[in-house]
Amino acid sequence: GTIPDVAAVTNLSDLGLDDNELSGTIPDVGDLTGLKFLRLNNNTRMSGTIPVVHALSNLTTLSFDNNQVSGTIPDIAALTNLVNLFFTSNQISGTIPNIAALTNLVNLFSGRNQISGTIPDISPLTNLVKLGLDFNQLSGTIPDVGALTSLAVLRLRTNQLRGTVHDISALPDLTILCAAIPLWMLRTCAANCAVHWCLCQRRCSTSARARLLL
Repeated sequence: GTIPDVAAVTNLSDLGLDDNELSGTIPDVGDLTGLKFLRLNNNTRMSGTIPVVHALSNLTTLSFDNNQVSGTIPDIAALTNLVNLFFTSNQISGTIPNIAALTNLVNLFSGRNQISGTIPDISPLTNLVKLGLDFNQLSGTIPDVGALTSLAVLRLRTNQLRGTVHDISALPDLTILCAAIPLWMLRTCAANCAVHWCLCQRRCSTSARARLLL
């Protein structure tokens, strides 16, 4: 079945319909200003576009993983309470919008889509723990993540990125680095890296084992 019109349910704070067999499109939620959680993951027959959400300033989780959602990522610059943003495994195209103001963001996953263009400035996102933009059509240079000291997972593989991986010695929690780049492009830990595994020391990037998937 489909999701009914919810525009009049203005006190709704949590809309979670994960792991069903819903079809059709995502309804208009633009007036649900009290909404904190919008989760529609794993409805593989759900299509259409991501709804307009720029007025949902209370939103902390926006999640559409594993659907057939298409179109572009809408303007989310005003969603400053956003903590989790998940769009993995859809048919989303276009570019990544300005997200520099989303300083509460902890998890950002939008891999396995058709997103193009460059990666916008993410240096202000100092609370970011996991960033996954792999398996897209992103171009431009690899972003400098040196200021993201909480970062534990960075997935950028299978894009069209170029340049050198910046110094990651200030990222003590980094445990997974998936960039699909030649080892010589790593400014740090290249001396200790084997083909698939990087056993980095504290002077390099982390005291933990960092997996480098090529």
